Amino acid sequence: MIILGLDPGIARTGFGVINTQQTHWFVQCGCLTTPAGGSLADRLLNLGQDLEKIIKKYHPNQAVVED
Repeated sequence: MIILGLDPGIARTGFGVINTQQTHWFVQCGCLTTPAGGSLADRLLNLGQDLEKIIKKYHPNQAVVED
């Protein structure tokens, strides 16, 4: 199973991808950023597009979001 973990934020959203098929192993992690001064709508659109790329690349089975 591939799991996508998210630490949400408007300016920065952290993400991590792990694979648990054989044993737990690290796949990728990073930080998605949005341009300062942009409108909230533009920043959310940017985050959505970046998340879509990650989902298409890794095809996670589950996602978890930090409170």
